[in-house]
Amino acid sequence: MNYFDEFNNAFRKMMEQFPDFANVVKPLMRADIYQTSQYYIYDIELPGFNKGEIHVDLKDGDLVVCATHASDNERKNYGELLHKERIYPNMTRHFAVDRRITSADVTAKYDGFNLVLSLRKPTETSRNGGITIE
Repeated sequence: MNYFDEFNNAFRKMMEQFPDFANVVKPLMRADIYQTSQYYIYDIELPGFNKGEIHVDLKDGDLVVCATHASDNERKNYGELLHKERIYPNMTRHFAVDRRITSADVTAKYDGFNLVLSLRKPTETSRNGGITIE
């Protein structure tokens, strides 16, 4: 168990004391972050979304993932509609990344449940500002 898990557990226990507020808290995207020698890999759970409802943006070291369900325009003819209630979760998650990573360094794949983002790590040349010291 790490410090983040301990904090999450403590926060959940605290929120159980305020059940009305706990119901207002928006769902979070579950994310696992891995690294290889050449990539940072973000594995983000987004079940129930269509690919067109997910938007990924990278600007100034801020990787932003937004997922918004489209509105339901389906109409059923069962008679006069008295009330229509839907829950459309909107989720946004920000990740701080190396500012030298650009959109060209990012690939994204979505399989209907997991969004996998691969961010190519900056090279040693970019770490030295493009100047190689001999």
